Amino acid sequence: MKKVLTLAAALLVFGASASMAQGLNLHWNNCYASGVGLTNLATSCASSTGLMTMVASVYPPAMPSFAATNTVVDFQVADPGLPVYWQTLAGQCRQNAIAISYDPNNNASDCPDLWQGAVNLQVSQVQNGVNGPNRVRIIGVAAVPAGSELNVPAGSEQWVCRVTVSRANTIGACNTGCSLPVTIVLNEMYMQQPGGLPAYRITNPADNYCVGLNGGNAQCPGATPTQNTTWGAVKGLYR
Repeated sequence: MKKVLTLAAALLVFGASASMAQGLNLHWNNCYASGVGLTNLATSCASSTGLMTMVASVYPPAMPSFAATNTVVDFQVADPGLPVYWQTLAGQCRQNAIAISYDPNNNASDCPDLWQGAVNLQVSQVQNGVNGPNRVRIIGVAAVPAGSELNVPAGSEQWVCRVTVSRANTIGACNTGCSLPVTIVLNEMYMQQPGGLPAYRITNPADNYCVGLNGGNAQCPGATPTQNTTWGAVKGLYR
């Protein structure tokens, strides 16, 4: 996982209105436009090596000065509580097993890179029990340095980040809950520009913004509401 900061320092949350844009996608292994991205994945729970990788992508609005985004992804396990396999906070059984990366070098998909190869700064945090005892949320924030804003055209689907689930510690005491169905929802991206230019809080699906693991519901039973996030969310990164 990239450098993790206290959420209060990384995400300054305010009420805000923002325009809707074209939509979000979440798929296993590749983006939707590739034609080979999966909406459901099965794991045998018999290996403690490797990553299970999701591609989060967007059909963006035109942004002449794109600078930053935050991304919210929720995991819901088919269990009354959170089994140890999905306990990934510091000191828990599978610490750091869920991660998010906006690094363009990690774009192994067939979709173009929203970041256009630019180096970005990023922070993330994982939370348990948000909107339910059987849920895990990961929030990531990324920004390019001031003066390096990007001209993002509207149109084609673009890679934003990857979300990974490590198989570390699958074999052994942390295995309980590994085979349970999990529904994973890409809830929102909040795409921001400086200088009074529009921000876009994107919550609507493009093709599919849910995936299932081990038979979880990939048809998106409904995204979980999140708080609006303004430009202040990344001003600590964007200098």
